[in-house]
Amino acid sequence: MKRILLIVTNVLLIAVSAHCFAKESFRGVTLSSLLKEMTSREALARWPQNEFNLKQMSSYDRMSISPDKPGWFANFDLSTFLRVDSVKGRREFVMFDHSGPGAVVRFWMTFAGIHPGEGTMRIYIDNSDEPVVQGSPFEILSGGMLAPEPLSSSVSKDYRYNRRGHNLYMPIPYAQRCIITYESSNVREQNAGFGGENVYYNINYREYLPGTEVVSFSNEQLKLNSDLINKCSDFLMLPNFKERSVSLKPSVTPKNSSPGLSSKSVNLGPGSTFTERFQGEAAISRLSVKLENGSADNSFSLNQALRSVVIEIWFDGKRCVWSPVGDFFGTGYKISPHSTFYTDVHEDSLMESYWLMPYKESAEIKIVNHYNKEVSVDLEVLESEWRWDDSSMHFHASWREFNRLDAGGVKSNDLFGEGAFDVNYVEISGRGVFAGDALTLYNSAYAWWGEGDEKIYVDRESFPSHFGTGTEDYYGYAWCRPEKFTDHPFISQPDGSGNLEAGYTVNLRYRALDKLPFREHLKFDMEVWTWTDAILNFSPVTYFYLLPEVKSEIYFPDRTGTLITAEGGVKVEVVTDRRQLVPAVIKDGVNEFDQLFFKDKSNGRVSFDRSVNFETSNKAFVNWSGAVKGDTLVVKFYSDGEMPFNRMVVAYVCGRNFGKFKISVNGKESDQIIDSYSTVPLVKEIEVSGFESVKGENTIIITNMGKSNPEQTNYFVGIDYLRK
Repeated sequence: MKRILLIVTNVLLIAVSAHCFAKESFRGVTLSSLLKEMTSREALARWPQNEFNLKQMSSYDRMSISPDKPGWFANFDLSTFLRVDSVKGRREFVMFDHSGPGAVVRFWMTFAGIHPGEGTMRIYIDNSDEPVVQGSPFEILSGGMLAPEPLSSSVSKDYRYNRRGHNLYMPIPYAQRCIITYESSNVREQNAGFGGENVYYNINYREYLPGTEVVSFSNEQLKLNSDLINKCSDFLMLPNFKERSVSLKPSVTPKNSSPGLSSKSVNLGPGSTFTERFQGEAAISRLSVKLENGSADNSFSLNQALRSVVIEIWFDGKRCVWSPVGDFFGTGYKISPHSTFYTDVHEDSLMESYWLMPYKESAEIKIVNHYNKEVSVDLEVLESEWRWDDSSMHFHASWREFNRLDAGGVKSNDLFGEGAFDVNYVEISGRGVFAGDALTLYNSAYAWWGEGDEKIYVDRESFPSHFGTGTEDYYGYAWCRPEKFTDHPFISQPDGSGNLEAGYTVNLRYRALDKLPFREHLKFDMEVWTWTDAILNFSPVTYFYLLPEVKSEIYFPDRTGTLITAEGGVKVEVVTDRRQLVPAVIKDGVNEFDQLFFKDKSNGRVSFDRSVNFETSNKAFVNWSGAVKGDTLVVKFYSDGEMPFNRMVVAYVCGRNFGKFKISVNGKESDQIIDSYSTVPLVKEIEVSGFESVKGENTIIITNMGKSNPEQTNYFVGIDYLRK
């Protein structure tokens, strides 16, 4: 099915932008220049004119010293500050202090504990004793004190405000120094992780080379640039490419030598390739792909096609992009609609990319079908003019999957996160700029999978200059809730159904002012730190630009049985059902209840509880909460044994918040009502009999029978394990 691209050119926007973004004589860094850079895709594709290092200060656990020492995976990433200053009788916790020319370009924060976020934040510029900005963190970061959305925002809007991820993308440049503090009587200086107010933060900042001229942030600069700030905010919030077809810095325009638009529709059989070639100096400014069933085959799976159809892009004779199509567009192997500054994915499965991809002489786009079905492909490419010079860089994308990754058992903060480990998103040699990433995963556990911190090493530094506080913090949200947000140009979670339950999740973080330059090498690791036993399919795609002057290499370390890349990875069957990772097969011996298949529930929520109050098997149990009397939970298991059995022992959790329940197996209901109320936490066993197991699928139904006593407000059901 061919489509015609309608490019809407807003003449008024062009005129206003050309006036507002006229070339300045000042070559240094200003609030104005940073705002223009943020909205220019061209700026991302060129080596920075004013060179800088991007670094991060965060509240990561300072027990993390070295990968070869205990504490590398320590997880008390909260209320950790540089120091405590006494200022005019106030106790101010210093989160950030940098001397020299610089700019804060991304500021993320969240809170927990007592009176979260009710303190006062102050930003001091250039050694002034008086703050240039003062207010609550919510007012400054997400409340619009400095800028409207999306420069000042919180996600997700469906979660309570003080537990959201608060994101400030409004740049704060400074010539000499910047200090950011937080004053709160609720923050404890000792053992901050136990009681009091808990403060989490990540601050990305640019460290410009000595001698770089910077006009410092001030209230006068804020007023002077108020119109520009509003225009940038409005521009970034435009919903799609047709309205964003003109940059606020209008230097990228459709190619004059032709209409600039190539549109093709082809049917690709298994193992076949379609190639589109372009000649001359130009840049791809928009690329769209749509996949559909290429035949009448009813077994066709769009999910599998999104993973098994690959996009390869060659620039000036060098392969720079290799990725499954779905991962490349930030949707993974399910259509997850969203709109960002760099990608749009639509309900009808149309996927669009606005990464600017320049080339000096030629470009070649290949669509390769590694699926064993015929696939219909619509491809559209928009070329734009580009002036190639010494600062021009080629766009790159790299994909990999950690397939059936054993995330380990329950970790303990007391043991410094033992059982956690790092996986590598990408490792690159060369000179360029890291521009963003997208993570697609399937989580087998009914528990949070993403406690791990990012660790980014630039130019072979011994300790990462970017050490984070959690995967959800890196991607801009917090507390892994709720399961979806798509209302920001640079961060998005178009699907988070696998966050706290078994299922699928996609996280995106695209970069603008927080782009990350490297001069010879970059290594990006992410901790795998889950709350309980989990098997993950964990698939990151990374986006970056490289100068062609230095031979670059993308490293794929050999981790046999875990890491899969290239053709081998895209041919593996994608996971759409938890049973593909956890078969739920009962064999002789003890079987953890969390290994079974949770088919259905009439109400409430299933979670894997790792409460330290209970002496449970493998330090966790399945907790069915939020249900009321009469609700049912359906659980299935599969027996591969030749001999059936007619009794089993159920280990259940008892405590003050646990009520009564009964069990049926394969339609045979036990007469016994199990009372799990107890004044002390413990685990009991009970024998369930009077049923007959069968080879293959068996069904357990748990029925909530209500409170054990009238004073209970909660009456959970907790199951630890089964044994024959």
